[in-house]
Amino acid sequence: WLAAQAKAGYYPTPLPVVRLLREMIQFPSGPFAALDPCCGTGEALAEFLAGSQGRGYGIELDQKRAEEARKKLYRVIASPFEYCQVSQSSLSVLWLNPPYDHEADSAPDKKLLRQEYTFLTASTRLLVSGGLLFYIVPQHMLADRHVAEYLALRHTGLRVSAFPEEVN
Repeated sequence: WLAAQAKAGYYPTPLPVVRLLREMIQFPSGPFAALDPCCGTGEALAEFLAGSQGRGYGIELDQKRAEEARKKLYRVIASPFEYCQVSQSSLSVLWLNPPYDHEADSAPDKKLLRQEYTFLTASTRLLVSGGLLFYIVPQHMLADRHVAEYLALRHTGLRVSAFPEEVN
């Protein structure tokens, strides 16, 4: 838990995983929008979209990482995700690798919410019908009843894969 806080919950998606996921899909022939609401340096989304007509948008809390992401993505906002306005049903791809931590402002008398869950519920409304969600979280999050129910009730064609052993 302390390690996650020291990194501000920042665990970038390893590029070999990004490449494997890119190989699993067929990109549309025309332009489309993709968002990473926790884009870090923008490397994962840029690598994922390489060779496609996708426009990569990013939101990043850390100013230095946002500056780096601006070199790789079409548009990047340096801000907390919850302060940004993004049109509902405007994205074909949502690359969601949220911070791995509890919400900082969870009320003390309530169960602490996980950021993985709050990012999921806040961002999936941005996807067009039939859009692709890449939800990259620790395995134990998929066993969380709230996460499992949310995914099962709002998404079709779900596939779950573990990181290959060589990147664990």
